[in-house]
Amino acid sequence: GPCRKFTPLLAEFERVHREDVRVLFVSCDRDQRGFDDYYKKMSWGAVEFEDVERREMLQAKYGVRGIPMLTVLGRDGGVREINAVGKLNDANFKAWCA
Repeated sequence: GPCRKFTPLLAEFERVHREDVRVLFVSCDRDQRGFDDYYKKMSWGAVEFEDVERREMLQAKYGVRGIPMLTVLGRDGGVREINAVGKLNDANFKAWCA
């Protein structure tokens, strides 16, 4: 699906910008098995699947309506880009870090 196409792009972006980027996976999977199968391919942190309250709070806070979704936050916690899917490039990265 679309997430499995996006994840390798995000992984490469995170690898290149590792010193300045932290990725946190917040799953919309329907079950633990789906979460485990997908998350094992990732090199970053995740909100535990069992932590439904935290996952739902983050999804509501950032307006998750579909997947994949990537919200970029600044060091101050402010939203720099509400959905950066399709926007992972060096020019945007510099703008997000400004």
